[in-house]
Amino acid sequence: MARASPFKNDAVTQGAQDIRPIQTSVTVDVLEKCLDRIALLITESGDKGAVYLPIYDRLEAELAALKAKDDRMARIRERVRR
Repeated sequence: MARASPFKNDAVTQGAQDIRPIQTSVTVDVLEKCLDRIALLITESGDKGAVYLPIYDRLEAELAALKAKDDRMARIRERVRR
């Protein structure tokens, strides 16, 4: 017999069986938009905005890595065409 959840009235758990992960590709455009939003959040939060700097840093690093990968793949495709 299943145990009752202590959160049975919680909106999150009521439809938990219906939750499906969102399948989305992380693209340069997506990361750029995320950086724009975090930058706005940081600047609008004043001194408290510094709390979001690790998120901004992570997004910047992910963007740089994705651009580097895309660049490598383009060079590889070019090499094959020669």
